[in-house]
Amino acid sequence: MKQYLPLFVIMLFAASSVRAQETQSIQWKTIQDAIVVNETAKKPVFIDFYTTWCGWCTRMDQTTFKDEAVIKVLNENFIPVKFNAEGSDSVYYNGKAYGNPNPGRSRSTHAFTFVILGQRIGYPSFAVLDENNALVIIIPGYQQPAQLLKALKFIHTKAYLTQTWESWSALPTE
Repeated sequence: MKQYLPLFVIMLFAASSVRAQETQSIQWKTIQDAIVVNETAKKPVFIDFYTTWCGWCTRMDQTTFKDEAVIKVLNENFIPVKFNAEGSDSVYYNGKAYGNPNPGRSRSTHAFTFVILGQRIGYPSFAVLDENNALVIIIPGYQQPAQLLKALKFIHTKAYLTQTWESWSALPTE
C-alpha cells in the first residue's frame, strides 16, 4: 500500500492542476458593474458586444476567450464586460439611461450599442473605454488570440495617446 501512496499523491496533484486550469476564465462583468468598479480601479473597460444568434460570437467564447494569454491580459489589465447587444437591461452611461426600444422583439438593437458602436453595428464587435469611460477604439469582427492581444497591448500600453491604430498595428509584432 505504501508503494502506491506517492503515485496517488502525484495523480491527486495533477487532477487539481487540470481542474484549476479549467476553471480559469475571464471575469466578465455587466456594464453597470464595470462603470462602478472603474471609479476606483481606473482600468480600461473592454466590452464584448455579442448576440445570442451570432455564430462568430460563440466561436470567440470557445476559442479566443479560452486562450490563457487573453484571459490573463483581460483579467489583469482591463475590466472585461459581456454585453448582449440585443438585450433588455437598462444601462446608465455618462449620465443618461439607455435601453432596448423593442425588448423581446427579434434583432432589436439596444440603444447603448448604438451609443458606443455608432452605425458600425456587426457582431462580434469589441469596444474599449478608457479610465474615464470615453471610447478609445472599436475592434470589429472575430479576433484570433494574437490579433486581440495586439489590440489589447495598444490600449494597455497607452500607445493610442501618441499613435493611430493603423500606424501602430503596422509595426512588427514582438
